[in-house]
Amino acid sequence: MDQAKTVITDMQAFDTESLKGRLGALRRYL
Repeated sequence: MDQAKTVITDMQAFDTESLKGRLGALRRYL
């Protein structure tokens, strides 16, 4: 149970970092 929660948290953190990276890339083009 704890492992599942950790994996989900890691995935959410990864998604957030990916979105931030994409926004940063878009800002460079704009």
